[in-house]
Amino acid sequence: MCVSLFDLATSACSSPCVAAFLSSILPQLCRTENQDDIDAVIVGVLVDPKEARAGIREVHFFPFNPGDKRTALTYIESDGNWHISSKGAPEQILNLCNYKEDVKRKAMQLLLSLLSVGSDLWGLLDSFGST
Repeated sequence: MCVSLFDLATSACSSPCVAAFLSSILPQLCRTENQDDIDAVIVGVLVDPKEARAGIREVHFFPFNPGDKRTALTYIESDGNWHISSKGAPEQILNLCNYKEDVKRKAMQLLLSLLSVGSDLWGLLDSFGST
């Protein structure tokens, strides 16, 4: 598991695995048609929007909705590895993780401190396994 911070304003990243996640998995979680503003920005940084889903077979896409405050994608890579990825409200993504309550509490404290200074936050999750 990779836990680190990424600042969207400066593109500063505290971990190489977050940079890899943002460049590969995050675009896959975005619609390439009927996009919202956030998806349009993320897919817009790619040379070709088709790159967002290149090399994967979508099994299920769960679009964003205000109730769940997240989107999710289940897909299979060309090497047979399955992924379930999600992006959305950090507290919703945190609830998907099997962390102990003290870890969740500390994470929520960090989230609240970042929100209190005006940070715009997303939660990102990628769970994977082989067939």
